[in-house]
Amino acid sequence: MPLPKRPKRLEEERVSVNILAPEQFEASARPPPASAAAAVPEAWAAEPPPASNPPKTQPPAAPAMIRPTRMLSAKTLADPRSRQARADLKTFASDEGMAQLCNLEAMDQIRQWHADFQPERVVPYATAEEKITGTTIAADGAAFRSRKNWYSL
Repeated sequence: MPLPKRPKRLEEERVSVNILAPEQFEASARPPPASAAAAVPEAWAAEPPPASNPPKTQPPAAPAMIRPTRMLSAKTLADPRSRQARADLKTFASDEGMAQLCNLEAMDQIRQWHADFQPERVVPYATAEEKITGTTIAADGAAFRSRKNWYSL
């Protein structure tokens, strides 16, 4: 599979960061002394104090996993245009070859599932290391790239 073209570098948004020692952090977390209360803007002073026991909310449920009903990568690899990919897969160590085949299958499944996506790359360790156990790969931190955008997988 050919590598995607390098995207044009976009201007990065910059953020100021102050690194605090633990003592400085603790001091900033304490309420200001009574003499400093007069310096608090009126808008802040008008806000009610936070509830001592705020209601606990449940995080939104993750969408259900979509389970494919058939494997698609064999057809992709059988295509004459995939000759080099087939040759390359034979040169990888077994774990790496399995991960590459899984990436290819994931891209094919995404294309089949949603035509708006045109996945060009899958990174199984984007936000967490993948776990390989026998013939199983768990890639809970995987992401894929489609049309210059990255999506969690």
